[in-house]
Amino acid sequence: MKKLYSLLLASCFGLFALHAQSLLENIYYNDLESRPCPYDESETVLWPVGWEVYQTTNGLWDGPVDSTRCITVEADGFNPTIDLGQIDPDLSLFIRSTDILNALLIPNHIYLSASDVQPNTGSILKLGTGCPGGLCSGLITRINIPAEIPGERSHRTYKAGIDGDNVDFYAESCIATERFEDQFLETFVIKFTFDEEDLSGQVLRLFFSDFVGIYDEVSLFPELVFPDLSFDGDSYDAAIEEVVDGEPWAPNYLGVYADTTYPSVDQPSFIEAQPETNTTTPQELNLYAGEYSNLRFQPFTQVRGALVEGSDSVRHELNIINEGMDWCLGVIIDLVFDGSTNLIYGGGHLDFGGETACLMFLNGSKLEVQPGVDLHYGADGDGLLGLGKEGQIVLGKDSRLFINNRVVLWNHEVSPDNQTYIDLQPGNHLEFDPLSRLERVGVQETGILLNVYMNGGTLDDSGLSPEDRLLINRIYPDVAPRLLDNISIFPNPVGAELQWAYVADIAGTVQWSCHNALGKVVREGAASVSRGRNIFTAPLEVPSGVYYLTIEAAGKRGTLPFVKAP
Repeated sequence: MKKLYSLLLASCFGLFALHAQSLLENIYYNDLESRPCPYDESETVLWPVGWEVYQTTNGLWDGPVDSTRCITVEADGFNPTIDLGQIDPDLSLFIRSTDILNALLIPNHIYLSASDVQPNTGSILKLGTGCPGGLCSGLITRINIPAEIPGERSHRTYKAGIDGDNVDFYAESCIATERFEDQFLETFVIKFTFDEEDLSGQVLRLFFSDFVGIYDEVSLFPELVFPDLSFDGDSYDAAIEEVVDGEPWAPNYLGVYADTTYPSVDQPSFIEAQPETNTTTPQELNLYAGEYSNLRFQPFTQVRGALVEGSDSVRHELNIINEGMDWCLGVIIDLVFDGSTNLIYGGGHLDFGGETACLMFLNGSKLEVQPGVDLHYGADGDGLLGLGKEGQIVLGKDSRLFINNRVVLWNHEVSPDNQTYIDLQPGNHLEFDPLSRLERVGVQETGILLNVYMNGGTLDDSGLSPEDRLLINRIYPDVAPRLLDNISIFPNPVGAELQWAYVADIAGTVQWSCHNALGKVVREGAASVSRGRNIFTAPLEVPSGVYYLTIEAAGKRGTLPFVKAP
């Protein structure tokens, strides 16, 4: 995860410039005071002004407090510390702000909630989402908003796990406020869950925590309108700054809930994309999202192509082509790509704030990774990849997908068409990391599977449990009875390298040799093969002419001719 807060502090001309006023008091924790322990007034604790330190018996920040312990802070230079030897290592530890500035938040705006509280040894922390409240260690921020029933109040809770790949254990959550005039910061809590029984000698150092808004350069978009001039005869191609009517040079884009209904899961609002002059036939709309910019959506907001002129069912195709833009998806963001709406990934961060932040693909929509690109989807279990009926994952040449969160197969109907697919060609790699999960939601016993075409790429599902692996259906190419029908040389003529493919029905080994027209062997070797399509490449520094590749496998032998180009 990028340390956005560091960028914010670095320069008011940076990508994320802050409002001057923080909504928290004593953000560096260095103003300390002695006070009676709230749970045992016979003891005194040293706490940062405006903060409290406690543990709960159920792992929730607002759960029953463990009143048997009074946890104190120690002054240690500019940044105080908490000696972890005084806590119960089996219970989560919380640091909560008790002095939040009573100020209304700006509607339709972007705020950053961030914390940097570091253990001296990171391995003591339990990370991920498999703890009470869906968060083991990280940041919890709650925004108070009007409820749907007039006169009542509700809230949105945002979570951000500590990034296990980040050596300084920083946590941040980007929060998009909604249209309400009356909304405010209600809760700010940092949570730590420990993975060791003995915490003697371990400390937490309190560096800073903050909740602050960026300057007003936020481009709001309730719709996406492609200029007529962006049409090249085949498709409409435009950068996001050409499609969104926002502030010039504003790097922050916010998709807003435009409907007059109350934002909820039952009442989503759709941001629709269409040409400036709508057409009677469906068009391909390609939206390019480049580097040095950021994209967020308000809760319960979706995006799709608009209806073509005169139709009540046919929509334009919308391709969001991400070429470096950072996405920040809050815990209550469930962005559905449906039908002709697709996400094409070419770079940038997909930052999921909590276990339920989700991108879902169904009804033929696709998550596509551009050639030569690696997509790391999810970190430490945060976020969700939803795949429904005919949802597709498409990997370009030599692209790889690493999943480290939940993949949910939406089993809303039991039918032959209710399946999802990925094709692994040579150079493709799909890997499930240790905090990944694969589950079927809906009808549990039968139905949708993750169907993987094993066409020369590799699949590593070792990070999944044995039960989860049962939801992967590997589909292998058919193996012909005749050996030579399972072998191909490409390209032919060949250049400086000989490349050939062999489709095997079982794992084993192959012996191969290359000889010239006189029968002289110019190259030979042996290789292990796995079931499915196997690709082999070998340097071939020989004169141009006709050569022969001989293969021995599964007790059979065959020879194919090929031409070596000059």
